[in-house]
Amino acid sequence: MTSRADYGDALANVLATQPRKTSPLAASLAGTNYTTTGRKTPSSDVERSLQNIYKEYPNLQAWGMEVLDSRAIGRDHPRNVGGGYLEFYHPEESRSPNPGVPTIELFDPEVTGATLQNYLFGDMLHYAPDKIPEFAKLRGEFRETITEEQDKVNRGAYKRYVDEGIENRDYDEWFDRSRLDAFIRGYITEQWTKGEDQMPYSDEQVRLLEKMKETLKK
Repeated sequence: MTSRADYGDALANVLATQPRKTSPLAASLAGTNYTTTGRKTPSSDVERSLQNIYKEYPNLQAWGMEVLDSRAIGRDHPRNVGGGYLEFYHPEESRSPNPGVPTIELFDPEVTGATLQNYLFGDMLHYAPDKIPEFAKLRGEFRETITEEQDKVNRGAYKRYVDEGIENRDYDEWFDRSRLDAFIRGYITEQWTKGEDQMPYSDEQVRLLEKMKETLKK
């Protein structure tokens, strides 16, 4: 699950062409466009973003990721419980609007262009541990490198999200399912490596993250 916590905190300030059958549920959702990796839809910017991602990372296309475009409804969408720009649903996630399929749902109408492509790619990384064993192994190693400073910031962010009513998981589940992936995505997508509020990744973390990035192209 992707939440607002994944894209911003006090530290980072963020933050084959065959048509496929449309999910019946997604097709019935008013105000949305259902996008797959091989079918043209009115959401041409989504399709274009996916094509650009798969051009650089062709192996990701085999994951069968689908995108539900709910930007017409916006961030007030009832499914947007975390208040974020977009949401990743694991195929086994009970609250998914598209069960059995890895799905990203877009909410923020201002997420377009290069930002859209960057955010879509970033949310795809939630599914990488399921598809790439080496990525999953490196992710586990990365978890053990979190510094005291980073842990302090993480716990402060978690408390804010709980106090604001946008997070109800315990800390360990939140960290494993959301925050850890945000650390990884923040580096690979450069969301947390540029600007005045950069994440202070350690040398060991950078080494592991570079190896994780390499696995995406194997």
